[in-house]
This record gives sequence, structure tokens and C-alpha cells, in this order.
Amino acid sequence: MIKNGFLLCFLCWFLYAVTAQAADEEFAWPAANEERNAHFLLSFGRTDIKGNVFHHQGGMSKIQGGYRFSDFVAIEIGLVAYGEAKDIAGTAEQEIVGAAIEGQLFFIAPLLYWLEPYAKFGISSWMFDVKQIPDNIDAGNGEFEGNDLIYGAGFIFNVDHDSSLRLEYEGASFKDSGFDVDLKAISFGIQHRF
Repeated sequence: MIKNGFLLCFLCWFLYAVTAQAADEEFAWPAANEERNAHFLLSFGRTDIKGNVFHHQGGMSKIQGGYRFSDFVAIEIGLVAYGEAKDIAGTAEQEIVGAAIEGQLFFIAPLLYWLEPYAKFGISSWMFDVKQIPDNIDAGNGEFEGNDLIYGAGFIFNVDHDSSLRLEYEGASFKDSGFDVDLKAISFGIQHRF
């Protein structure tokens, strides 16, 4: 229900921004000005990884590069490191470490000169290493990998024509033989256009 409401609000904002640009030829947002369409992003955040028998929370860092084709559409590719997370469910002592390569398509709704909400989706090629503690317990140990859809939404806060701050939520369901988890993450990043 909340997801549907968010998507409806975002669609309304996106349509408003498109019609506003069509009505005003001089309408221009920072990312489209002065041919600064390529960008670099460094961000850090927290993850919540929930499986059928465990629940982990840990850190995350991302390095991404992208290109903005217009005021409304951009792409990004990057590396994500899911830092060590420990089980908080209390059912077993586990550590989980992961990494991913992500490619994503962004739909941006420039509302104000300094504020641009967006929605994104893409593919995550991921790998997780799960280790029971102590190591002599075999249940749940192993390396798992796969390619799954990732989705998210967030806000770009334009500081000036070169720099922005980003606040982002993303989620995914990662599935492999014997490994089925839901990942949710919140991150904060610094973006530089060049």
C-alpha cells in the first residue's frame, strides 16, 4: 500500500516536471546545464538483510559513475560492498559479507532547482559469503551468487552546478540455491558532475 502511494506521488511529480519544461523553453536544471552530464558518486549506508533463518544488519559503501541523458533520465554503473554483518535474530551466530556490481536506470522528477526526487531500477550481479560461528557448524555456510532486480528511490539535493548530495533507499530479493534473502538499504552520498 505504501509502495503504491509512493509510486503514484512520484508519477505525479514526474508528469508535472515534464509539462513544466514543455511550457518553458528556458527551464533548465543543474545537471543539464553547461554540458555537465557525467557524474561520480561515493556513498555510505546501512543494510538490513533478512533471510528465512537469520536477520543481519551492517554497513555498505558504493562507488558509482553515471551519465544523465536529459533532465529526466540517467544511467549508473558501480560497485557495492556490503560490509560484515552479524545475525541479530539470535537463532544462530553467523557472519555475512557481500559485494555486487549494479547497473541502473533512473527516472528523475526535477521539482525545484535544488531538489530532484527519483526512482530507479536495474540489475545487481551479487555474491555473498555466509559463515557460521564456530566454523565447525556446516549449516548455512557457503558462497552464494546471482543476478537479480534491484529497485529504489531517493532525493538529489543540488548544492551547485558541480555538486549534489543524495539520500537513497533501495531494496532487492537475492535468490540462489539454499539462499533467499530480502535486502533493504539506506545510503547517503556525495555526487560530483563533470
